Amino acid sequence: MKNVIGATAISFSVLFAGFTGSVALVPAVYAQEAVETHQTTATVKSVDKESNRVTLAHDPVPTLDWPAMTMGFAVADKALLKDLKTGEKISFTFTKKNGRFVVTDIESR
Repeated sequence: MKNVIGATAISFSVLFAGFTGSVALVPAVYAQEAVETHQTTATVKSVDKESNRVTLAHDPVPTLDWPAMTMGFAVADKALLKDLKTGEKISFTFTKKNGRFVVTDIESR
């Protein structure tokens, strides 16, 4: 039994001998939330460049089982709002970050 434990310890030390990075143990729930994105189309209802937010009347979002509705979103990058106009039809991508939905990409349709 001592030989098995010793061999295992040696194997792990050889395996990780060159490893200098850090390992983060993140619960799967948080890891999934960070990468899950959603896409749909919408009509721009209002743009608030001061607070970096946009209000959209969006179509259904199948990945969240959401019906069509109007709601406000934070925007990840202020540059996305630069040329956006009320009444414009868009396609957009968003994700959930820190408990709120954030638009990460906008394309005119």
